Amino acid sequence: MATRSRAQANRVFFTMFYRLLQLVAALCLALTLADCTNTLSPAIPPAGYSAAHNTPDDAAPLRQWYAIRLRIAADEGGNIRWDMDPLLAHELFAKLIDQHYEALPLWRFHRRAGSDAAGHQFSFLFFTDAQTATNLFAQIQNNGLVEQALAAGYLTQVITQSEAYPDAENLAATSDQHWSPSLQAQWPLFIMGVSATWLGMVDDALPAATVEEESFEQLLARYHSANEQVSEIWRNEGQHAFFHHISAIFGYQPILFGNLIQF
Repeated sequence: MATRSRAQANRVFFTMFYRLLQLVAALCLALTLADCTNTLSPAIPPAGYSAAHNTPDDAAPLRQWYAIRLRIAADEGGNIRWDMDPLLAHELFAKLIDQHYEALPLWRFHRRAGSDAAGHQFSFLFFTDAQTATNLFAQIQNNGLVEQALAAGYLTQVITQSEAYPDAENLAATSDQHWSPSLQAQWPLFIMGVSATWLGMVDDALPAATVEEESFEQLLARYHSANEQVSEIWRNEGQHAFFHHISAIFGYQPILFGNLIQF
């Protein structure tokens, strides 16, 4: 009986400790983004949710994963327009995150450009209730910037997905199913922080508009400059700022990159 009580006490302690870590992470994220021109309100799983299970309080609506995917045309030379990604993230999704942050306990970006039917696609994945998802879908479909990009040929398709993933109510549904269950469950918190960090860096690098009414081409040029600056920071400082410090959290244990590498 004493052993069982001790085990229960340990579970309670670690649950409370995990909640404290989440709160500290949220506060750090808030301080990091506090100076951004476009103020973002960090979203963390509310009380009643854990990183492993979708277990809402009785009063909370059931949440699941949804997706908005924007397909982007190549330029005249067939080159990938990577600068469209930060433009869409900052001009479109950052504002939606800020507007609906209380209903978005988890969200992230996904960038890809493959030689398949999807091609260059920028995705916003978010964990929310059905009503908030419906509102976000409507705001995207009726957004003036999206309409402008479609008309000018920069965007080729806007896809809104209510059934984006099997078992969408599971917080781990967007994680790679080949990963261990623990990593699948915890990864959404990590990648949301990465997405918010990248978005904040875009905001920091964004040069101010020189005119009140700028064309889409002028807007894209500003994000081209911002994308270049963020890419340079990643290239020159990413090893220490990201890989080294993540490695430190895991005790500097070697990691398998085809060969063992220790940062």
